[in-house]
Order: sequence, then C-alpha cells, then structure tokens
Amino acid sequence: MVAWPCGEHNEPRVIDRDNITPVDRRTWKVALPRCDDGEKPIVAISFKGRWLGSATTGHTLHLLHSLSDLAQDKHLVASLVRWFRLPVLLCDHRRDVPAFSEFAHVYPDAVLTAWVKPEALPHSLKHDEGFDRRQIEVVQLRDLYLGWSPNVEQVRGIVNALADSEQDPLGDVVIKLLLELPLVTGHIMKQWLADVGPPQNAPLRFYLNALRMHFGPKLTQNRRPEDQEIDPLLRAAKNMNVGPKASADEFFVKNAIADPAIATLAGHALTMIEKTNLAVAMQLAPFRQYLAARLMEEIEKG
Repeated sequence: MVAWPCGEHNEPRVIDRDNITPVDRRTWKVALPRCDDGEKPIVAISFKGRWLGSATTGHTLHLLHSLSDLAQDKHLVASLVRWFRLPVLLCDHRRDVPAFSEFAHVYPDAVLTAWVKPEALPHSLKHDEGFDRRQIEVVQLRDLYLGWSPNVEQVRGIVNALADSEQDPLGDVVIKLLLELPLVTGHIMKQWLADVGPPQNAPLRFYLNALRMHFGPKLTQNRRPEDQEIDPLLRAAKNMNVGPKASADEFFVKNAIADPAIATLAGHALTMIEKTNLAVAMQLAPFRQYLAARLMEEIEKG
C-alpha cells in the first residue's frame, strides 16, 4: 500500500505490513500516516508497482486545491496525481471548473510531461501505459486545457520538458502533441516561433511543410491547398450527427466550432457555448486533424 502526501515534506510513503492488521477474511485495518496539514492522505493498493485501486477518507477537492502548495518537485506531484488516478476533472461547483486545473494551468510542463513523457517514480511505482488507460488520460488533458493558452515562459518550459531533440525541440513537441491536443499545440507553435523562430533560420513555410509531411495524409489529404482540409471536415461533421436530432454539418463545424478555436490564437476568449461545442468536437479524430491543419495554416499567415 502507498499513501500520499505524508509527513513534513508531503512525500509518498509505503505502508508496510506492520501497519496493516487483518480484521476478517475480507477486511484489513490500516494505520495511516498524517499529512502535514492534518488531513488524511489518499491510499492506493499496488502490485509490482501497478495501481490496483485507491481511496481516501479526506476531502478530495481539498487535496486537488492544495497541490500547488506541496513542497515537492512539481513534476513528481504531477506524476503521483496520474499514478494515484486522482479525479482530475472533478469540478469545484463554485467555479464549475476542474479543481486540478489550478495546478495544471500553473505547471503545464509538469502535467504534460507526466501524462506524455513520464519519468521514474519513487518506490518502483509504474504508470499504466495500456491503450484503454491512455485514451482516458488523453481525454483528461483535452478537458483540462480546453480553451487555455500558455504564456511565453510556460511555452519554453513545455518545450524544454517534452523535447528529446536538440536540433528541433519544437518539432519534437508538435509530433508528440498535435493530433491529440491541436489547440494547445497551436499556441505553443505560435509563441515559440515568434520567440525563437524555426530551427537553423529555415523559412517558416518550408519548416511547416516539413512538419505537415511528417503527419502524411492526416494533414495533407489532397495536393491542392484549398482542398486539403475538406475530407477531415466532412468526416467530423458526419461523425457529430450521432442522433436523430443532431444537425451538425460542415458549415456548423467550421463556423461555430473551428473558427472560434482558431481565433484564440489572436486572443479570443471562448464563450461557454463555444467551449461546450469544442469539447464535443475534440473527441473526434477527424475534427482534430482538421483543426490541426487550420492552425498550421493560420500560423503560416503570421
């Protein structure tokens, strides 16, 4: 069993067998360590470092709100949030936003690294990298960063944390994020290119075309520029018509969903309706491909 946060330094702590007492064949009594603020920690059962289940007798919203105050390294905090499978989309109904967004929006480099490029965890804990779990975690990221845009310092932190390539760190991050988190990636691209520029002073169009070619047909559906977005747009509109009363078409998807999202590159703040529509559309791969292509086109315009 693993408990977190514990003690003065809010570290994770393994609960050994001396602190676990059997009550009957199906029940155990566990002596829990205390958090520094007196709250009880969240506790998880693991096997060979893999999470099997967790529970807490404390207040989950309080823990999510207090993450920014923990004394640990922000990357470790984000990794433990992911490993413990905390309900990161749990909303504080006073604000109607996920409580974890307080931490996620201040430390996006730590959260994106923990979800996309995880580092080693203490006590030989291991993340679940199975397909089903990864799909859930990608949805978490989309919702956490829906309509959010990073500042210049955060963009530098994200690129430096996620990139493996020294020659083209931005391209490395785009390859990792674009098809799953197109809008966040678009903001990262725009700010990095304005601040640092393309690698080796390459012409912007040449650099963006090289990135497009990496994704192949997903971003270069046809050779003519005026047609290359049509297929994913039509597929996105078709996929949104999932019920008898659904009325989404390519004009609605473009004008009511994609255009407001693109406008955030210029500082537009999404309305609640625009956020709701975008959240639905972002679950569809054709829409994400269409939005990615539109974002790259907008960035190319400068």
